[in-house]
Amino acid sequence: MPNNRGPSKGCRRCRELKVKVSSQFLPALQKTIPSNKSAQCDEGKPSCQRCHKGSRDCVYQADFDRLHRDQNSKAQSNATKKWRQRAEFRIEVPTQEYPNDSLAQLAYNRFCYDFMRYPGVIGKLPKILETAAEDSCIFTVVKALAHANYHGRYGCQEANEASRLLYGEALQQLAMLMSDPNEMQQDEALMVIFLFSLYEMFTSSKRDGSWITHMQGTQSVIAHRDNTSLKDASSYLSILCSHLVVYYLTERKCPPPHLDRWIQQIPFEYDPKKRLIILMSDSARVCSILGTCGGFGSSTNQTNLDILNETLELDLRLEGWTADLPPEWSDVTLNLVSHIKRPNWSKNLLSGPGAPERMYSYPNRMAASKWILCRATRIRLNITLLEFLHQRPYLKPEYSGLEARTIDLLISLSTEISYSLPYFLALSFDGSSDFASATDIPTLWGYMTLWPAYVSSLCLHHKLVKKMDSLSRGTWFRRMIGFLRESIGIAKAQILLNETLTQEMDLYPFVERT
Repeated sequence: MPNNRGPSKGCRRCRELKVKVSSQFLPALQKTIPSNKSAQCDEGKPSCQRCHKGSRDCVYQADFDRLHRDQNSKAQSNATKKWRQRAEFRIEVPTQEYPNDSLAQLAYNRFCYDFMRYPGVIGKLPKILETAAEDSCIFTVVKALAHANYHGRYGCQEANEASRLLYGEALQQLAMLMSDPNEMQQDEALMVIFLFSLYEMFTSSKRDGSWITHMQGTQSVIAHRDNTSLKDASSYLSILCSHLVVYYLTERKCPPPHLDRWIQQIPFEYDPKKRLIILMSDSARVCSILGTCGGFGSSTNQTNLDILNETLELDLRLEGWTADLPPEWSDVTLNLVSHIKRPNWSKNLLSGPGAPERMYSYPNRMAASKWILCRATRIRLNITLLEFLHQRPYLKPEYSGLEARTIDLLISLSTEISYSLPYFLALSFDGSSDFASATDIPTLWGYMTLWPAYVSSLCLHHKLVKKMDSLSRGTWFRRMIGFLRESIGIAKAQILLNETLTQEMDLYPFVERT
């Protein structure tokens, strides 16, 4: 709901240009629909029509300020100052000229809203597009992903057909790009591979091998880059290594040595993102060892005892990661969930058996994403440990109670993830600032929740973890995955949902089988 009680008279740009403020306030969804009223500022959230039509970032306020803007005049004034101070740090989205009301324009506008207006790796995409040729691979894959995203959000078959044609064209351009050693040294190559992997997540509901192919392409691109260019592209390296580590972690395969070398190339030794990637890589290695050790051996087998102790020590390191975060990441609050002012879509999502009764609030989504990645990693590590212990009853005398404590830990970690997921959907404690419709949730925010929700659901339905009080929570995670498929348009969520229903623990997300 727009703040029409002052002090604002439009977004920042429209105030500077003294553009007349319209009395017609439009919902956030209309940012994807071209408007002919370019002479007025409708003060729509999160983008007014005037700025949206010009493909400019509409600077009005931050999500955090919106939670407080209606409390009183003083809070309103303070919030106004804060979003004005932060305005210079928002991302400028590049303009693309298409015929008004064309599918290409609508798809591109929606893509900008869903992916390109937020910090992070994709936040760097606008700068790359400024210097890229319109017939380049990066432009083509962006258009393919934009149309695929539009199809996922609105069910537009024309967009689906266009995305497939553009994807085929982008694949041909990718082959040419990877045959040029000079192009392989550019940041654009890393971004292209990342966008291709996203395309597979949003278009394929099967395990057809495409995602693995792009992951192997990622390794090929990184392997061809020298150390200098890797350091210059540290943010791309970080996100791509994270995806690769998730792949090996969920597949229970040991990461190759060169992946660890790439992780070490990420600068800032004590950066929490880098430390977490290292811990996730170590967890993948330990999971692969735990999964390959033969069961029912001797209690004198020192190898079993060594890997068991290493697993316990690694879990302590993961727990320590959360206790050693900077203030801008550690300011996390927990409150009870209320439905007093909540719209129907979010009320339905947060109601019913297993729905979270509490909700975490984080300083920012970067911090939140790393928190739940850490918890999901601990779940993968401890569920593998639980299977390891189950196959070795001779360890129980020495490690009495470890199995029960591991089950309790898994349930606790899954519960904490359930408390965290609503934050990614911009849900507030009482629902007063929830989006009016699920259509307004940026796709990227929903995508961040897919793997943690999947891991948690499988964990709570695992034959060694099942408890009456945890099964309902596991069912809610299934509902969450279904929501990501139906409302956010992530096609890959369908196969993950199917796998949670079969409860086959040898199947994992992001693992494509040919």
